[in-house]
Amino acid sequence: MASGGGSSGNSMPSMSAPQYDPAVEFKNGVEAMKQENFKAAEKAFDRVLSVNPKHAKTNFLAGLARSAQNNFKGARRYYEKALKYDDTMIPAHQELAVAHSKLDDADKAKVILEDLKSRLTACADTCAQATDLKTAIPAIEAVLAPALVTPTSNVKVANVLLAISSDNGDRAYLDAVGLINEGRYQDAIAQLNISSQRFGPHPDVLT
Repeated sequence: MASGGGSSGNSMPSMSAPQYDPAVEFKNGVEAMKQENFKAAEKAFDRVLSVNPKHAKTNFLAGLARSAQNNFKGARRYYEKALKYDDTMIPAHQELAVAHSKLDDADKAKVILEDLKSRLTACADTCAQATDLKTAIPAIEAVLAPALVTPTSNVKVANVLLAISSDNGDRAYLDAVGLINEGRYQDAIAQLNISSQRFGPHPDVLT
């Protein structure tokens, strides 16, 4: 931590810094999703991920942008990454199951469905994911039913959930990434302190 503010660290961010602010791109992506401009959203989220590839929420949103364009193969990869970094993100489980179903891999979708049902039983309406689980389970069941094919409805539902749940912890973390790229290390530390209050001792925040 002490070396981060020294002169030896000044050159690296400037050498590799993107020509855009990842916090701004994240916000741009969310706005584009709200406007159903999914191509623009995909581009914005990809820019964020080029700086912070392990950010679960951005991976999820990058997947949503692709699902909305019926690119379920591309979307699946991003949902899997989102869950790799945050397995508690129930909407990502939901959309991964939908993607599997659209790609004629219903068995994998059913495995996810059963897992979410088990989580809901264990949850007993008391866990933080209860509402998301109650949304995800019928959505997966619907897409698995032969008579019900709704390519983009789940995308819109999940997009709303993410827009609502995008809290100050996420924004502070993304702002910090942008500040680090600008060489503003003390300001970045202040933003990371805010983020740590939300995430706790998360490896990305500590790094």
